[in-house]
Amino acid sequence: MSTTPARKHLRKGLLSVWLTLCHQLRDHWRDASENAFFLLTPTEQWTLFTYFAPNEKLTDKELIMHREDISSFDPSLPQRAGRALSKLRAASKRLEEYREQVNVMPRARNAKNAKNAKNAKNAKNAKNAKKRIYIFSEVHPVMDPAKMVQILLNFKRRDD
Repeated sequence: MSTTPARKHLRKGLLSVWLTLCHQLRDHWRDASENAFFLLTPTEQWTLFTYFAPNEKLTDKELIMHREDISSFDPSLPQRAGRALSKLRAASKRLEEYREQVNVMPRARNAKNAKNAKNAKNAKNAKNAKKRIYIFSEVHPVMDPAKMVQILLNFKRRDD
């Protein structure tokens, strides 16, 4: 089946958009101040690393070849990566909004400051309120075999 010029143009345009996404994701991953990867599950992080390869320095041509290879190996990967990318964008927005709120909202550091605050009663109640601690994970895109062996040996020694 031959490809029409319109289809070739569409394919070229879609690849251009995909390459732009790859470059944006690479910049996002490298900038620790903007990094919202830890708000994704480890599986979603690995999906993004597998499909978009933000941790690797690849040329555009190499990225396209990588995309074709990985997509033929795992046909559902593009869809899963798209979902993970959407979640990353939403998480980035929430993280940015949270940082803005933290920078704007004054906090009472001690009882003396709390008395001076406009809502001293609220500050006292907030101090005594139950606090939640959240734990997030950030995966490494490339496994270190030596580190993995060391972890397994430590588990073995612990069990002996």
